[in-house]
Amino acid sequence: SDLRREPKIGHRGYANNAPELSSNKGSLFDGERCYTLGKREGTSLCNSAVAGASEEAGFSVEHEIGDKCEADVHLAAKLGPGIGKLIVSKCSFIFDTGRDTFEGNCSLRDVLKLGLWLSPETLRRFWRASWLRPEDFLDILIGFGQGAAEVRNARFLWNLYRWASWQSKDFRHLPRSNDIMVSILADAHMLSQAESLLLLLDDNRALTDASRLFSQITQMYSEAGHLDKSVALFDRARSKCLIPSASCYQVLLNRLVGRRKEELVLKVYVDMLEVGLGSCTEGDVLDFVISALVKGDKFLQAIRIIRQLKSLNIEISKGSLSTVAKEFCKKKDIGDMMNFLEEWRYLPELRLCNRMLASLCTNLGTDEAWFVLQRLESLGFAPDATTFGIFICHSCREMKLKAAFLYLSECFSRHIEPKVCAYNAIIGGVFTEGLYRHAKYILEDMIERKIMPELLTYRILLAGYCKYRQFDDIEHILRTMETNGVNDLPSGNCVLSKALSFLGLDHLGVKVKRDNAAGFPKAEFFDSVGNGLYLDTDTKKFEISLVQILDNALYLDINSKIVSACQQGNVASALLLKDEAFQWGHYISPASCLELIKSLCASPVHVMDVIDLMKEMPYTFDKLDAQTLNLVVQTLSKNEMSARARLVLDRLFRRGLPVNQDTYTYLLIGFCTERNIAGFWECWNVATKFSWSPDKKDLMPLISHLCKWGVVEESLQLISSLLDCYPNLFFSAYCALLKELCRTGYTNVGCAMLEALLEKGVDVGRSLILNVAEGFLTEQKTVESIGLYDICLHKNIVSAVFTHQFAFSSLSWFDAERCKDLVQSMLKTECSDVPAFSCIVNELLHTGKVSQAISVVEASTLGKKSSDKLLNSILQSYCCLNNWRKVDAVLCIMLKIHASISISSYRLLVRRMCEQSQFSSALYLKELIQDSDKSKDLILYNILLFYLFKRRNILQVQDLLKDMKGINTKQPQSQNSIESPLHVREP
Repeated sequence: SDLRREPKIGHRGYANNAPELSSNKGSLFDGERCYTLGKREGTSLCNSAVAGASEEAGFSVEHEIGDKCEADVHLAAKLGPGIGKLIVSKCSFIFDTGRDTFEGNCSLRDVLKLGLWLSPETLRRFWRASWLRPEDFLDILIGFGQGAAEVRNARFLWNLYRWASWQSKDFRHLPRSNDIMVSILADAHMLSQAESLLLLLDDNRALTDASRLFSQITQMYSEAGHLDKSVALFDRARSKCLIPSASCYQVLLNRLVGRRKEELVLKVYVDMLEVGLGSCTEGDVLDFVISALVKGDKFLQAIRIIRQLKSLNIEISKGSLSTVAKEFCKKKDIGDMMNFLEEWRYLPELRLCNRMLASLCTNLGTDEAWFVLQRLESLGFAPDATTFGIFICHSCREMKLKAAFLYLSECFSRHIEPKVCAYNAIIGGVFTEGLYRHAKYILEDMIERKIMPELLTYRILLAGYCKYRQFDDIEHILRTMETNGVNDLPSGNCVLSKALSFLGLDHLGVKVKRDNAAGFPKAEFFDSVGNGLYLDTDTKKFEISLVQILDNALYLDINSKIVSACQQGNVASALLLKDEAFQWGHYISPASCLELIKSLCASPVHVMDVIDLMKEMPYTFDKLDAQTLNLVVQTLSKNEMSARARLVLDRLFRRGLPVNQDTYTYLLIGFCTERNIAGFWECWNVATKFSWSPDKKDLMPLISHLCKWGVVEESLQLISSLLDCYPNLFFSAYCALLKELCRTGYTNVGCAMLEALLEKGVDVGRSLILNVAEGFLTEQKTVESIGLYDICLHKNIVSAVFTHQFAFSSLSWFDAERCKDLVQSMLKTECSDVPAFSCIVNELLHTGKVSQAISVVEASTLGKKSSDKLLNSILQSYCCLNNWRKVDAVLCIMLKIHASISISSYRLLVRRMCEQSQFSSALYLKELIQDSDKSKDLILYNILLFYLFKRRNILQVQDLLKDMKGINTKQPQSQNSIESPLHVREP
């Protein structure tokens, strides 16, 4: 079937602006036909067969729509698995709307009749013709102009095009007509027809600009997400030596990059360069191409492409240049790397420069790395604390303690505050070199510069002093730790025991013993009184343990820090540590990556950080377990990044890992939210292949989105599948779908669902019927709505107040008898205190049906309060119609039953009386109203004064003013202030 885009119809919005997919994936119907339930106006569904079915039903469906809909397993069994097919068969004319049913064995007039209203001025002159000439069809195409690409116009022209081809074996369309027809079909998103026609005409050499048309349809397929068809058509064009347009290349490449199709991207991009369209390269595409080439061990080709683009004066993206620089560094080809950077005058970002320098320090040593740093500085590089930390740590590893101090001095001279890791490395280096006496000075310098030592700093100091048996210094460090609030110190009085316990070496059972032998052969150190002491332990193990602690000063343990930060909920610190690990070139373990991903997924703010992590550590990411990858898919889907989530899902498939049911659901809802219908169907096919079914909480959003797209067949398929999996959930889904269809403009299908329930012997209650009725009213299909209200009356269903009021605005367009029936029905159901019948009368009056309104009033036995309101409405309507005889009659009735006359009615009556100089009647009317309601005195006087002034009746005005002054003397001035008669305004 064709891929097209419907125009918006009425108020239905996006549902008709979504592309139609192939029949095996989904179809959108345009809603041009109205699903009427009966032929007689006003009866519709209320025929004997349907009514009888509802009366004889054995089940009652008195449910609320939505989540409150109580499921019934027995009811689901009664409905049976065939209910979806039953509904589709009832709406077959709707679902077949987009399918090709045109037959060519008809006259030209029959064909023109279908589209005469689309462009009368173009088609009228062919009305009496028996056949079309090629020139005639071209004139018709030109006559439709830009509007030809609208779906209805395109369908008509496509049928006319085929009819013209079939009218005679000798008929041949003009090449220009062929070009225009293919273009129209493509613009109308009837891509299947456009493609088949294009291939046929191209084989027959009946086109004037095949390259443009191939480009257009290829681009359209790409934009619609049908990359397989797009690539196939692209290959077909290139096999014919046709050159696609630049925009076609760009759109196709962007979509392929989005799907991470590396081989296809390289193939299409290289082809674009070969045809001379390299100047149309976009930055994101180039970054992807260079990365793919480097990953595929085609580094030299990547450099050639960059140089080729440079010759075209194209600005190369920073991402591409950084990728090349990293690969040079990875290959340890520092000379070429620097030559490349200097040639392009490009400086990578700081974190990448630090990573490159760390790699150089590891592979070539700090001296070579420092030389590279100086060359980078000529490009504008500004080292930071991490840069100097890298050089200091690596110098200490190389046993170049003097160089480490020089780097520290250089750091101070540039007013850069070194990090704790730099001091840790120097302290460890000092102990390693045997210069333990200087360690305390380094610690003092740290504290003086307000760089707080960390636990690792104290571990290094204690290990170093233990190594050299400096127990006085150990005691000093322990006191410093207590002063600085370190809480990890063990209890006890023995200094050595506390130190060893803090270092985790208490398992060695170290004991201090005195050497009493002559000459102190075992003594390792002496106390303040000269006793020779030594440590009674496995000395070799003890020394190895201390050396390991000192070595840790030179190698950052970032993995444990990341895990600790994540477990404490400090995601910001964990991200900083991750960034630090990248700059140092450290490997983040899968366990650390797992903890970090869990923490990032817990907060929507950090979703982009998850994506960055995937890019930075693709190999580590591939080692994560199924639970974590499922979590990533769900998180990305919830945050409108479903395309990226789909790529993670592919990782699960490639590794054969299980996919959770929730993962499919989140991904499908994500595609729905992003309105990515192509991605939705791709995921739908995969999910249904693995027997996916949604939970109740996820069912409603999916149904809502499917209805907004108009994909009703698949919605029915979705709820039908629940019969086997979740029979107790089926009817909830059925009710929700019915309501959503009525809300989104597909009430005709909702009504078919309602009829299906009746045919299955279900006694349908109020909620379902009224939802369908309201849907028809929203779509302005009032006849169908009235028929459904007939069912309510027939079944004595008491409708909700808001539903009555909603429907009455349309009921008033029909005969008064129907309105009277509804009013009587309301009275029988004890709704007489509801002012809904006032809505009926007011609507009848508003539409000029005053006589019908009066007959409704006379036929209803309404309460006094409501009668006053209705009588005032009728009186005012007669006043507006200037039917004063009727006004007098209504006024007499009101006076007779002592009905209250409203201010609006009084104003109209006074105006009429003053215009006819019936001043005494106006005064008498004022007095009548005053007797019943004293609170309106001032308003009544003001209205009467205004119209007396208009008639220049000064004497009556003066009499009224005297009366008002008399009233004023009895009441406070503030409450009854009287304006000057000269300033009276009409109320």
